[in-house]
This record gives sequence, structure tokens and C-alpha cells, in this order.
Amino acid sequence: MTSAQSHSGTPYALPVALGVPLAGGVSTDSRIAQGRTLVFAFAATVTSAGTLDIVDKDGNAVSGTTGMNANQVSVAFAAEDDKRYQVTLSNVNGVGATATASIGYLVGDVDADRLVTQADVDAIKVLSGETTSGANFRHDVNADGKISSSDILAAKGRLGLAIP
Repeated sequence: MTSAQSHSGTPYALPVALGVPLAGGVSTDSRIAQGRTLVFAFAATVTSAGTLDIVDKDGNAVSGTTGMNANQVSVAFAAEDDKRYQVTLSNVNGVGATATASIGYLVGDVDADRLVTQADVDAIKVLSGETTSGANFRHDVNADGKISSSDILAAKGRLGLAIP
């Protein structure tokens, strides 16, 4: 596997994706989303997505679906906020290759430290009024295409929430 990215369903056309560490680390997505998709990229063309396994931080199985496109496998699943997930593809291309990524979803955690703090709220305030871009998309927590008081209020309402 060469990379993994989190794509959150958004009502606007801006294609923003959050990089997900390939080994050991955990990314945190700060956005409210209509859908969650992890995209795994491989060095070679993918002919079989293999077996999908998604578990939340408590070890509960989560259902998902896969799709293939050239050298990528997309994994779509209904992730809940305030949770961490491990997504594993086993036996990709039928050759025993395994790809794993861990991601947490915590609305308002714009600095990705897995805790919503006043610093997150303040960071959103600084960018309030801006249109969402590839540089500031984490601050558009309600994913409506602009950073506004709605994003500030969403983060304020989640102060103190954390994921492991």
C-alpha cells in the first residue's frame, strides 16, 4: 500500500481528503459528514479488494463496502462521531497483501490531537468568513463549504470530548 486517505461526504464540490498514516498512527477527521470513505492506494492495479474488516475502538464489527478503481480500493462505511476505527483489507489481489489504516472521527478537533479544546474553537474563529479550501477544510466542521459561526458553535458544543 502506498497511501490512505479519508474522504468525507460533503454537499459542495471541493475534493478534500485527509491523509491517514499507514503504520501505527491515527488520523482524526474533524468534519461532520454524510458518508465516510477511506481510499487505499497501491503500487499495482487492484484486481481483487480482498476481505474487508472494520472494527471500532471497542472491538465491535462495523459493516462496509468496497469498490475498486485502477490501483485504489475505496471502503465506504457509516462511521459515528467520537469513535475510532481500524479498517483492514486482507488478501488484496489474492496474494496475501494486507492494508490497515486507523482513523478517528471527532467533530471540532481541527488540530487533530484527538481532543476538542478551546484552541480548536479559537482556530475556527480566526478563519470564520472564509470559503473552504484545501488549506482550511478541517475548520469547516459542518462541511457546508464555508467557515462560519455554525462551525464555531459545533466545536463549542463538543468541548472536552476525546477519542483514544
